[in-house]
Amino acid sequence: MTLWPRRRRGATRSRIASVATTDPNPDSAGESEPRAAVRPPALDSLVPVPTYRDQPATIAADACGVDLDGRPCRVPVLRTGQWSLVVFLSSGCRGCHEIWQALEHPVTSGLVEDETIVVITRDAGEEDVDAVRRLATGSVPVVMSTATWSLYRVQGPPFFALVDGRMGAGVGPVRVTTEGVAWSVEQMAADVRRARQRANAG
Repeated sequence: MTLWPRRRRGATRSRIASVATTDPNPDSAGESEPRAAVRPPALDSLVPVPTYRDQPATIAADACGVDLDGRPCRVPVLRTGQWSLVVFLSSGCRGCHEIWQALEHPVTSGLVEDETIVVITRDAGEEDVDAVRRLATGSVPVVMSTATWSLYRVQGPPFFALVDGRMGAGVGPVRVTTEGVAWSVEQMAADVRRARQRANAG
């Protein structure tokens, strides 16, 4: 699966200078030929899996956008009294297909235990809406909202964020409990379980 590039807010991308290296096998004349070293990718351009991308963690937000019929909608994830799994998928994402299928029966597929799920795609102009309709199972709400992708700082699908909706008012902004690239249903479910266990233990 492709790792999606991103840039941290307020962070300065490290720069790796090209360095001339010496050929360990000099030619017969005894001279060495300098050659440019291969520039490795900057590690801070890769999305971590799964982790806070910085401290403090991403601020969570309710999912606001439109439904598949273009009607304005809002799915709350804050202060709901329960855990919410926010999953960012797309119609053209090959790696999303397994997750779309698991959403038909999210509990029996092992995707979730008792979390509320909401799927966020990008705006209708950036998606194949008919394809999203075919992929959506109807068992979980689908909100089309590029703005919500931006709020959660998602650079590409499939991505997920776990939100603890049990946190009440007056505690300041609610931040995601864990987040990351959804490599598979099993990996995402395991990450969610571990994050919940850590939160409950704390």
